[in-house]
Amino acid sequence: MSSLQKARSHLERLGAVSRKLAHGVELARLQADPEARDLAYEGLGARLQAAYTGFETLIEMSLACRGTEIPRGESSHQALLDAALRCSLVTAEEKLKLEEIKGFRHIHRHVYDLVIDPKILDDRALAMAEILPGILFRVGKILAEAGGQDQELPLD
Repeated sequence: MSSLQKARSHLERLGAVSRKLAHGVELARLQADPEARDLAYEGLGARLQAAYTGFETLIEMSLACRGTEIPRGESSHQALLDAALRCSLVTAEEKLKLEEIKGFRHIHRHVYDLVIDPKILDDRALAMAEILPGILFRVGKILAEAGGQDQELPLD
């Protein structure tokens, strides 16, 4: 499978994430039992972390389609958002929301035993659910412009 085909597959898989995040928030809020609620929020946190990681991978693939250098190093996550804004993959408003989600992702990934405020998690998950479709649409256009099924993207 070419890297462009992988990017298209990734785009397709991320298409269902918005609905799943919104549904996860609903389910977590409905849990009356504290343990069930905690488990629901742990699952929602993991899904949000995975969604953000998938978003970053897709942005890297999109930048590669445009011949834009992929940020590397210590501040690569922020540099990736900056590059996505410069290339019109995200709007300024989306970037602000993504920076908040990126902060959550960092905490969830590296300090996973920390209890996350459900309200904050709800807000971050619903923000991702709201902005992801527009971003995926713009990325889809870039991948369509990239052309042939066998094109290799310069990801490394």
